[in-house]
Amino acid sequence: MTARASNRHLLVVEPRSRGHLLMYVRLLVEDALERGDDVTCALSPDAGTAPEYELHLADLVGRFRSTSIGLPLRDRSVSSAAAHVGADLVVVPHGDELASRYGLPFARSPRVPTRLLVMRDPRWEEPRTIQGRARRAAKLLLLRRASRRRNVDVVWLRAPLHRPDGREHVAVDPFIGTTADDAVVAAAEMRGRWPAPVGTYWFALTGAVSRRKNAPLVVEALLALRARRPDLDVGLAIIGPQDQDVRDGVSPLLADLISAGAHVHVDDRHLSNEEMNHVVAAADAIVLAYSTNAPNSTLGKAYVLGTAIISAGSKTFREYAAPLGGWTAALDVTDLSRAMEAAMEGPAPVRRPDAIGTTHFTHALLADNITSDRR
Repeated sequence: MTARASNRHLLVVEPRSRGHLLMYVRLLVEDALERGDDVTCALSPDAGTAPEYELHLADLVGRFRSTSIGLPLRDRSVSSAAAHVGADLVVVPHGDELASRYGLPFARSPRVPTRLLVMRDPRWEEPRTIQGRARRAAKLLLLRRASRRRNVDVVWLRAPLHRPDGREHVAVDPFIGTTADDAVVAAAEMRGRWPAPVGTYWFALTGAVSRRKNAPLVVEALLALRARRPDLDVGLAIIGPQDQDVRDGVSPLLADLISAGAHVHVDDRHLSNEEMNHVVAAADAIVLAYSTNAPNSTLGKAYVLGTAIISAGSKTFREYAAPLGGWTAALDVTDLSRAMEAAMEGPAPVRRPDAIGTTHFTHALLADNITSDRR
């Protein structure tokens, strides 16, 4: 496809490297280059040494300029970076904190149009204390004030299948990959290397495995399922880099799971986005038992690739996972175990290869329609 003519200079600001944030950066860089934009990425000073950089951005080096920016993000540091590179548009893929700062009364509006992707909408939170509810209300107030500030555009990250009501600027978390068919073919080869007979039903826990993903709870739920239904041939694949505390806590439980007759496969390393697609397609069910309220890219991967979704967590998390057709549970061993059993006995989901593309996501952050006339 021929690049469209543009004289715009885009600055993408992302000082975090963990998880799939640099994958978002890659999507923005590729789309902007296709538009004919000049692109500069402001990343952390040590971003080039991060495994995620090698996976997502290394092959684009030479096609975009680089500069450094650190945490915490400040309105002044971002404005200074924009002025330094001569940016016409600034996009921050993890813009929560910066958006809150722009909502403060004393904050100055940026001179350059700035788009901030809010990844954790405070309306998803479920605080149990008066103080927690007050913090949620304060954050939402700041974000709404920021959205009315001149040259600031707050973009709300939303889960797959979200239908915007037109009152807010949203970006749907996309399925990122080549084609669903290619992923399924590669997944069959990957699954053939997992240590189990052909008929094993594989549950998978994927991505950067931090404490928030509750890996011990997932293993305990599968142990409970195995104890209740010893006739079932089940396996658990934990694929992705594990934090040390998670590794230490889950290893003894995995040994118990093997002793109980289940199959276990662990691949404790950083995977490319394509490999993650293959993992999701290889599994029969993805287990998302998350202590978080934010949308998750794995939901979209499973929906597109025809993998069963088992989502456990807050009421909010379960609400936006439910329309994708899976099974939901509380963060409880028995409840999660029952959901895993139901997934095994339920119909296999269908694949939806064209359901969640990247075009809407990048358009929401790059299109030339920012409301720069706000005062």
